[in-house]
Amino acid sequence: MAEEKTQAGEVKLTSPFFKKLENFWYHYKWHSIIALFLAAVILICSLQMCAKDDYDFEIMYAGPYNLNSKQTILDIESGFASLGEDRTGDGKVTVNLVSYWVDERLVPDSEEYKEINPTDVNYMLNQSLNNEQLYVDEIQAGNVVICLVSPYLFHMVDDEAGFMRVTDIFPDIAAYEEDVFVYDEDGKINRFGVVLSKTAFGQLAGLRSLPDDTILCVRKASPVNAFFGADRAKEIHEYAVDVFRKAIALGKKES
Repeated sequence: MAEEKTQAGEVKLTSPFFKKLENFWYHYKWHSIIALFLAAVILICSLQMCAKDDYDFEIMYAGPYNLNSKQTILDIESGFASLGEDRTGDGKVTVNLVSYWVDERLVPDSEEYKEINPTDVNYMLNQSLNNEQLYVDEIQAGNVVICLVSPYLFHMVDDEAGFMRVTDIFPDIAAYEEDVFVYDEDGKINRFGVVLSKTAFGQLAGLRSLPDDTILCVRKASPVNAFFGADRAKEIHEYAVDVFRKAIALGKKES
């Protein structure tokens, strides 16, 4: 009799439902995991897309300049807003600036690194590295189209053909391209971005506070966003490209 008794705390499920559930999980385990993953991705992307209706478009700054001044942020947003149109229908043009402080100079052998307080260096280095990964993730996601980035971060993406060719967006830039385009280390013109400080647009309040080598560029349309809400993603991308076109059309910085 003792052997037939179930030990205390032990519960055995003999329901036909649970047997079917166990068999289903055994045969369709990976199918279920993939389906749940895709469902989660769709939900996250949907929430991100819906959250962007509070403003007309986004811009991103990623580089060594710490945007800790609220007025500078407002000035930069205002500069871009002056080129846009009311897409959301709320009677005004609103811009959201996303920023990631990334300073590639924070390497152990650099002079900048040696001058940093030892108690702060680990925190600063980790923050910069984390933000660099966030920047990479943002570029891969393609949610933000207009980018203001450091040369280091620009070439990181350009090598993967992540940005649009500026001459395809605004062919008239050929008249002054040598004055505003980015140059590679070998002295060759790179036509995937312009040096912000060399443009008339870059002289506006807030924008002229950014480092002189900051590059203004446009992200290619993301295949991820094209999959989740293709029409809306296309609309947002074309809108942002038009804003960029207007910025470049202002011409180069006056000598």
